[in-house]
Amino acid sequence: MNEFAGVSIRPEAYERLLAICSDGELPQSFGEWAEIARADTLEARDRGAPQALISLDVDDFTLWCSTVGLVPCTEALRAFVVVQRARAQRQSGRTA
Repeated sequence: MNEFAGVSIRPEAYERLLAICSDGELPQSFGEWAEIARADTLEARDRGAPQALISLDVDDFTLWCSTVGLVPCTEALRAFVVVQRARAQRQSGRTA
């Protein structure tokens, strides 16, 4: 599914994300996260799927969760990435 294709986050921000998403489903290290995101990105590219580059901001994620009534967790993060990707594609003139 390549849900984290094109998604980047700074190592120190990833530590904050881990603390916020208490469901335990995210990789426990930034290195593991980076590898998954890289693999997702390469797989999406190989399939020809356009992927907007998304710089994940933990403050934006937590605000979004609060706004839409979700507890910050891995599933909420997946939904946030979908929304951010759609927004980026719309702004660049591409369709999802």
